[in-house]
Order: sequence, then C-alpha cells, then structure tokens
Amino acid sequence: MNKICRNAKNYKLTEGQEYEILGEEDGYVRIINDSGKNVRYDASLFEDVFVPPARTEQDCISSITYDGNVLRYIDINETPKQVNTNLTLRQNSDFSCGINRIENINTLCARIENQDFVNTYDDDFIELKKALFTTVFNFWSSRETSRGMWMCSTNQNDNYEDYQTLLDTLSTHNSGWFRNPNSGNQIKLWYGIINQ
Repeated sequence: MNKICRNAKNYKLTEGQEYEILGEEDGYVRIINDSGKNVRYDASLFEDVFVPPARTEQDCISSITYDGNVLRYIDINETPKQVNTNLTLRQNSDFSCGINRIENINTLCARIENQDFVNTYDDDFIELKKALFTTVFNFWSSRETSRGMWMCSTNQNDNYEDYQTLLDTLSTHNSGWFRNPNSGNQIKLWYGIINQ
C-alpha cells in the first residue's frame, strides 16, 4: 500500500510524493525516506492515495458518440477509440421511393469486432458491442424521414449472430433465415417502419 506525504515538516520527505508503506503501528507508518533510510513517521503526515474507480462497460457505453461516419467511445482503459463506419443508405427509386436500403451490415460488424477497436482480452463486452452497433444502425435507419421504411439483409457466413439477433429487435419484421438459391448462403431480410 502507498500513501502520499501531505506535510513534510523538516523531515527527509517530499510533499506530494508517494511512498510505499512498509508497516503501520500505533499511529505511525514506516517508509523509506528521501535519504534511503527506513524511518518511522507520524501517520498524520500522510494520506491515502486516491485510486479512481475502474471504468465499467456501462461507462464505455455512455461515452459512445457517432457523427454519421466516425464511431467513437472511451474504452475500459480510458483510451479514446474510433472507427470509420461503412454503412451505406441507398434509395430504391426503381423499386419504391419510400424505402431505404441499408447496406454493408457485415462490414460494420467486422469493424466493431476488430480487437483494435473493442479489445475483448479481459471480457467479451457484448453489451458495448451491441450499443455501438445500435448507435450506428439507429442513425441510418431513421436518417431519411421522408421515407416510410428501411430494409437490410445479410448472410450467416460470418459469426455475427449477436448482431443478427439484435437486428430482430431493431426491426419491425424479418423474413427468417432461408437459403439463397443463387449463392447457397443462408440469408435474412429485416425491415422497419420509419416514424411508426
């Protein structure tokens, strides 16, 4: 345990310096002073080192910002993280001018899953990942209020089950998984009503 010297008096101590406490007894602490000697001092000359509480996953989630291109948050180690997102919003004027198509879902998932963006060494941070995805997706799905609906589709080729399940809750309806006869992939379509 360490303590900070708050009153050096005329001792071989430095105010504001952190010292390792070698022992405590009867209102005294034993430290190695600035002369390198093991000395006992009155404990009132020292105070505990403030250790800020560790950041939580919820702290990370609360720090998320998104400007329509760059997704940012402060990670568990208080390191600012950012990634360019790659969702594309297309109008389907040849199909219906009232429907937007959201594309590049798997690319967004891959960027969130990148260890340089969300490091899962100590924890899976699934709630953080879902919040990052939801922030971006909600931005794009409600971006064009002059449209009545959005739709998106993806396949099961990558391990993005958590995001695909999340899309089930973000959408109004989905098609369920089915086999694409063209590629043989399992695919799914989600759609939602804007300003419902």
